[in-house]
Amino acid sequence: MDNYIEKSLEELIKAENDFADSIKEKKAFFFSIENNEIYNLSLSIVEKIMSIQKLILKENSSLIENYSSLRYVLETLIQSELLVNEPEYTYKLFYSIYNHQLDKTNKFIERIKKEILIMKKYQLEDSKTTDIIKNGSDKSEGIEITKAKYQKAIKDLDDRADLEYTMFCGNFKWFGYGYTQSHLENKVLPEYQERLELFEKAKTEIAKKLVKKENVSKLFNFNNQYSKVFKELKDIRTWKEKAKLTNLEDEYNLVYDLSSALLHSTSYSFNTSNDIKDYETNMVKNLCFKYSKKIMVNINTYANMEFYDKFLMINIEEEK
Repeated sequence: MDNYIEKSLEELIKAENDFADSIKEKKAFFFSIENNEIYNLSLSIVEKIMSIQKLILKENSSLIENYSSLRYVLETLIQSELLVNEPEYTYKLFYSIYNHQLDKTNKFIERIKKEILIMKKYQLEDSKTTDIIKNGSDKSEGIEITKAKYQKAIKDLDDRADLEYTMFCGNFKWFGYGYTQSHLENKVLPEYQERLELFEKAKTEIAKKLVKKENVSKLFNFNNQYSKVFKELKDIRTWKEKAKLTNLEDEYNLVYDLSSALLHSTSYSFNTSNDIKDYETNMVKNLCFKYSKKIMVNINTYANMEFYDKFLMINIEEEK
C-alpha cells in the first residue's frame, strides 16, 4: 500500500501547486478588497505544507524528522480550522509575527548580555595568570617551572570556559576573552538593539494602521487606541485548547504522544532506533495525506477559491 500512499501524496502536491498558482493569480483582487492577510496566510500555508510533504516523501528520512513533520502538519490543520471558524483569527495569526520577532530579539539581547558577563569573568581570571610569572620571578623560580605553571593555568581556564554555554562568543580562546567581550558590547549587542528598535517601530506603525482599518477594528475592542491593538490580537490559548475547540483533540493526543516520546530525552527515545520502519512510514504518510487534504479544503473555503472538488477526488486506494 505504501506506493499508493506516496502516489496519492504526489498527486495532492500537484493539486496544491495548482492551488497556490490560482491564489497568486488573485493577488490583485485580494489586495483590492484589503484582504492581503487572507492572501498571504493562504499562500504561505499551501506552500509550507507542500515543502513538508516533500520532506516526508524523501528517501532515508528519520523517524524524528517524520514525526516532527506530522506534528507541524497537524498544527497547521488546527490553524486552518480556526481561520475558517473565527473571522478574527486571521488577524491574530497574521500579525502575531510582530510579537514573535520582538520576543526572539529580546531573548537574544538577554543572552548577549549574559555572555558579556561570562567573558568579563574569564578576562579577569585571565589577567590574574600573569601573577604566576611575577611570583615565579620574585621567588627566583626556574623559568621552565614558571612557564609550566603558567601554561597549566591558561589551559585550566580555557577548559573551564569551554564548558560555558555560549552562542555568540565564537572562538573566544583564539581572539581572547577581552576582545570577545568588547566585540559583544560594541558590535553584536548594538546590532540587536537596533533590530529591536526597528521591530518596535514597525509594530507601532502596524497598530496605527489597524486601528483605522474598519474590517479589522470591528472585530476587536481597540477603542480607537493603537496601544490596545496587539493586546487585543494576542491569543493565549494553548495548542491543546485549540485542538479541543476544533474537534481535533484525539489527533492532537495521538500525534503529540508519538512525537514527544521521540523528541524528548527519555529512556524510550534512548532505546528506539531513529531508522524508520515501513509501517511507521505508511502511518505518517497516511495521516499527512489526510491532514493535508483537509487543510486544503479549509483554505479553499477560507480564501473563497474553487478547488474543493479537485482535492476531494484524490484518495488513497488499495492495490487491486
